[in-house]
Amino acid sequence: MTTDQSVNWRLLTLITDADKRSKVEGIMEEHGPLAFMSMLAKGTSRKTWLRQLGIKESGKMQFEFLLSPERETEMQSAFVKDLKLDHAGQGITYSTEVLFHISASEKLNQRELLEFCQGICLLEETKGMYKKICVIVDLGLGDDVIEAARDAGVKGGTILRGYGSAKSEYAKLFGFQIVPEKEMVIMLTPNDVVQGAITAINEQFKLDGIGNGILYVQDVLNTQGLVEASDRG
Repeated sequence: MTTDQSVNWRLLTLITDADKRSKVEGIMEEHGPLAFMSMLAKGTSRKTWLRQLGIKESGKMQFEFLLSPERETEMQSAFVKDLKLDHAGQGITYSTEVLFHISASEKLNQRELLEFCQGICLLEETKGMYKKICVIVDLGLGDDVIEAARDAGVKGGTILRGYGSAKSEYAKLFGFQIVPEKEMVIMLTPNDVVQGAITAINEQFKLDGIGNGILYVQDVLNTQGLVEASDRG
């Protein structure tokens, strides 16, 4: 099976209280999306009575799902209903567009990748000079992902630690169990390096094989502070 990149997928993000993790996973079990990452986080509160009790932060968890546009709408509606997100303080959900992705169910199509990267170059002036490449792999492999990308010209990246999450049959199919820890590698990459980086990472990690990981690409509209941006100026 090859990717259907003609319909851009969505990255759906949900941030809610950490103690609601089991409830979120129950919603996932019911609707069965390909959920692939959850990360512990912390939120802040300005409520005076909380500060008086010495409580300034509340434990949060961030979930991220790779979905088709149709499933995005379905899942957002389910989260609003079951987690009561229409009430203040219960959490937030938002989505962003995914430009290109590789996973076990979405084989890397070299022709589509080439067309995608050519399109990036044409849109460079209006869409920005960088893309965000995210790669999710098993714990301990994040540094290897960055090294593979460096060989293609990427300067570096950021590694986040979290947990893979998926409905049981997806976990068995994609190898992303709920329990094992995962690493998310985030790299802001110049447009002319994207194709080489994707190819190098996939060649080393075989992300279009069962259980090896997921990669997706998103637009970056503006960025400041990148060393390579200064070098190119």
